[in-house]
Amino acid sequence: VKEEDTNLEVKKEEVKEETPKKEESNSTPLTPDFSDRVAIETFTGNLTGYGPNCVGCSGKTSTGYDLTQNIYYEDTEFGSVRIVAADKYFPFYSIIRISGVPGMDSFLAIVLDRGGNVGFDKGTLFDLAFSTEKDPNILGLTRNVKFEVLRSGN
Repeated sequence: VKEEDTNLEVKKEEVKEETPKKEESNSTPLTPDFSDRVAIETFTGNLTGYGPNCVGCSGKTSTGYDLTQNIYYEDTEFGSVRIVAADKYFPFYSIIRISGVPGMDSFLAIVLDRGGNVGFDKGTLFDLAFSTEKDPNILGLTRNVKFEVLRSGN
């Protein structure tokens, strides 16, 4: 009986041990950049950043996606991708590989928005969505960024 009691105590100790909690992160989810995929078109230009609470913004993209809830979009083909505003030349749901942003690895983005400050005639090709205008990582004007169109529209 004493032997069973000892085993019982060991089991109780095992149950009492807490599993370490998984730390939440605000960083970009790990998604392949599809570097083996050939680009349909390639552009070099300027990138800026914006938040859902920017002046004149409603918090929703032109396609109705709520940026106050998430700045990532789950695409069935490409996985978790960032959201960008773009010139009308780029159809909604186009996938763009963006590289050459200082301090950031290349990443994929999807065109879900338009913007008053975005366009070939405005000097900025894409505007990257952030969770807030006060995000310390929000981009000012970033020059010489490479944009590769991997999918045009849906």
